Amino acid sequence: MYKMENEMEKILFIVLIISVVLLSCRENIQEKIIFSNVDYLRLRYEPSLDSDIIRLLMKGEELQILEIGKEVTIDNIKSNWVKVRTKEQQIGWCFGAYLSKKYREEEKNTVENINLEDLCNHPFVDYKMLPEQNYDLNIIKKEYGEPKQIKTREIRNMHNDSIDKIIRIDYNSFYFEYYYITLYDEYFLTTIGIINNDIKLRYGLKIGLSSIKIKVFFGKPNYIHEYKDGSIQYSYSLNPENDGKGVSFIFHEDKVKRIIFSNNLD
Repeated sequence: MYKMENEMEKILFIVLIISVVLLSCRENIQEKIIFSNVDYLRLRYEPSLDSDIIRLLMKGEELQILEIGKEVTIDNIKSNWVKVRTKEQQIGWCFGAYLSKKYREEEKNTVENINLEDLCNHPFVDYKMLPEQNYDLNIIKKEYGEPKQIKTREIRNMHNDSIDKIIRIDYNSFYFEYYYITLYDEYFLTTIGIINNDIKLRYGLKIGLSSIKIKVFFGKPNYIHEYKDGSIQYSYSLNPENDGKGVSFIFHEDKVKRIIFSNNLD
């Protein structure tokens, strides 16, 4: 009888030890949860500024620390590279100076504080930064992968009677359009089009919103165009000069089917 009680005590002791270890592990995991405290924090494949970018992290994104890397100084700020895992199970490295143990959710964007210029300059929330306003297909392939297709069409420049080109680079969820000016032998990024919800946009904009929602956000359009297939385009300009820089929404059956960000050709 005594031997049985002794064995039970051993079993209970082992169970207690295992419970303490599991609880400790759980607490350690919880302590490894951290947040990005800035927008557009670069998540890289390797702990180096020369490494390719996986994507950009937005302020308040929850991350799990996997490893603390070497200490470095970037922009006169000393901190460590930190290996993290996102909620989408992406694993990469970011600069630890822009991570925080706590995050206070700020007031969400409202109709009154929407900044159209900010929306056009930084439309993506959880995707890579847009390319610079020049055309280098090799850089675009490196940043965004192999395009689905590339289309080129010619257009007559009415200012100097030359033949310019428009190059469209298609990916699964978005596309770029570049304008090639023959006279100057230069390419300019003119359009970024969003065609599905694989990527997120600032201010909760997405494919499928109703026209009423867009009107509540942006008010009366600067320009309305109706297409032969019944689609309707609402365009909003950044300034009174209506120089072509702004955002447009194309509706089909009163739902957004495409979002277009456009730039001027300064």
